[in-house]
Amino acid sequence: MLHDQGYLELGGENCLVKVSIDQFYGIGINDFAVAVSKTALWIAERQALDDAEAIAGQAMPHLPLHDSGNIVCDNALRYDWNELLPGGECDYVMGNPPFIGQHLKSQDQTEDMRVVWGKDYDGYLDYATGWYRKASQYLTKPDAQFAFVSTNSITQGVPVPSLFKPIVGDGWRIRFAHRTFGWDAQSTDMAHVHVVIIGMDKADDATMPPILYTYQTPEDDPEPTHPRHINGYLFDGPDVYVAKRSQKVSPLGHGLNFANRGSQPTDGGNLILDTREDYDKAMSDPVAAKYVRPFRGSQGLINGIDRWCLWLTDAQPSDLRGSAFLRNRIEACRQMRLASKKAPTRESAATPWLFQENHQPDVDYLAIPKVFSGRREYATCDYYSPDTISGDANFTCVDPDGFNFAIIESAMFMAWQKGIGGRLKSDCRFSNTLVWNTLPLPPVDTAMHVAIVAAGKNILAVRANHPKSSLADLYDPTFMPKDLRDAHQNLDKVVDVAFGAKSWLKDDNDARLQILFDDYVKLIG
Repeated sequence: MLHDQGYLELGGENCLVKVSIDQFYGIGINDFAVAVSKTALWIAERQALDDAEAIAGQAMPHLPLHDSGNIVCDNALRYDWNELLPGGECDYVMGNPPFIGQHLKSQDQTEDMRVVWGKDYDGYLDYATGWYRKASQYLTKPDAQFAFVSTNSITQGVPVPSLFKPIVGDGWRIRFAHRTFGWDAQSTDMAHVHVVIIGMDKADDATMPPILYTYQTPEDDPEPTHPRHINGYLFDGPDVYVAKRSQKVSPLGHGLNFANRGSQPTDGGNLILDTREDYDKAMSDPVAAKYVRPFRGSQGLINGIDRWCLWLTDAQPSDLRGSAFLRNRIEACRQMRLASKKAPTRESAATPWLFQENHQPDVDYLAIPKVFSGRREYATCDYYSPDTISGDANFTCVDPDGFNFAIIESAMFMAWQKGIGGRLKSDCRFSNTLVWNTLPLPPVDTAMHVAIVAAGKNILAVRANHPKSSLADLYDPTFMPKDLRDAHQNLDKVVDVAFGAKSWLKDDNDARLQILFDDYVKLIG
């Protein structure tokens, strides 16, 4: 916190020093942190006075040291900040709150969040967001501002509406933001993390344009731009909040089909044949061999790794009993499920030869990895026959003519994925309900549909020119073959226009997101 108390009376009213240690206030949760903060303020004040002396050419009083008394030891999310400094007198709140995600908060920390957010706490919010809400409610000066360093997860996926909708509703806007960059906290208990910096005030975008900083690489200086408005996803666009759309509701985009999770084994590895040795053992058993199928998780899909599974949906009891290989694997799966703490898993022990969840399509399908590298410019999806079993690390989409494949392989889709989808560290996390079902594809006429499908099929044809390369090889942005890049750009020239661009947007993904956010607002009414 920073409080404006006017000039520091060290050398009269014309003194250059206008900020004193007494204008700073702070809250630390342990006494050691409080002591360190007070020491740091003293050091900063001494350094500032040294600099002032050099500028003014006059001596400044450095002693005696005094305790400002403005830093207290307490839980910042439970403590009433007005007791330290009334909100109407505070100009700035800033800090680096703890980075503690949804599944890592202790029971006490979860209760802290409930105290701060009240009925608006949905369980998804990072612990750091408690400071955002507290600051937004505490500051009452018209020109007050606050800013925090936070994990980038607060600007991705499900948390965005929960965090920003109530704060923006109270009149705040994002004045400046640093998009995701890698930050080394240089401490023994904090690994290299991906963070954002967000500053908020109640000024008007037109009179004081916001500033958005983008890092092309972690080593580069950020590139500042002045967008029309910065939304909670840290893009130039309206304050729109993309909400999950249930699979019971058709996807928002016109002409798109459902994407469903792949089949979940929950088998302790007993129905999966991970190695060539396991595969050879199964194939040497004439009964088990009948039920061996190729199996693809996301890594297998992207990296071309061969795995297999025992797919026993049509197996006769006589086969299950008659094969020693199958009996042993099935019994091990049964024991694993019985030992589970989860009731559905224990219940599935009654049929231990089956995957716990079977979502396998019975026709050719498009497989979409749940997680893939954020470095990629395009999605890494592929087609499989129904005899290749897709695991739950993928999503599947029945796509008879290839329209869905073409859309998901476009730069427009990847802009949406990276813009509003969640992340696993820096990797993209595909979601059927949040990303796919909300993709705002406007109505597409027949001619445009045909052109999109043709461009998508050309990508498959070009991939076939590189039979020894995995999708990971083909879509590494450093080594992507020219013919494949050309094919994708030809697709983008069609898809960009289908979404409403006047022409191909080339590598301008911010422009794509502006169109997508505008389309989303129109389509949800």
